Amino acid sequence: SATIAIKTFERPDMVLRLVRGLRDFHPSVRVIVLDDSLTPKSKEDLTSLGIEYVTTSFDMGLAHGRNQLLDLVSTPYVVFLDDDYEFSTNTRISVLLHVLKTSDVDIA
Repeated sequence: SATIAIKTFERPDMVLRLVRGLRDFHPSVRVIVLDDSLTPKSKEDLTSLGIEYVTTSFDMGLAHGRNQLLDLVSTPYVVFLDDDYEFSTNTRISVLLHVLKTSDVDIA
């Protein structure tokens, strides 16, 4: 019921580490990576991990990139992550979604 949306720029190793860690703890969540790097990461490196990988024009900026990611989201909830985020055993997307579903907050 949520999509993880990641905008990355010129940090291929970091986004790969993030996606691998995310898959370790949340193997079935939908993930979309938008990459506006000059030389994007090899698509096969990321799609082999079961994510959607989109490349765009060079250096479009964070806000524009996130707006493009939003256009690709079809789930009721979206979680934006920076490409240097790391997942651990303490990361609980399910708790975040529970708060959103059971309260009046719009952003958590």
